[in-house]
Amino acid sequence: MPPPLLLAALSNFMNIMVISPHVQDVVNGIVILLAVSFYGYVSREAV
Repeated sequence: MPPPLLLAALSNFMNIMVISPHVQDVVNGIVILLAVSFYGYVSREAV
């Protein structure tokens, strides 16, 4: 991983740590919903 990408990832991580827990929960919920719907789409395509 190139250093600039690593730095960007680190700053992103720091921003996430600073964000209030409530916002973090909302983001986590959205990510989980996306993952579940994507998994459902992929499994439907596989059948």
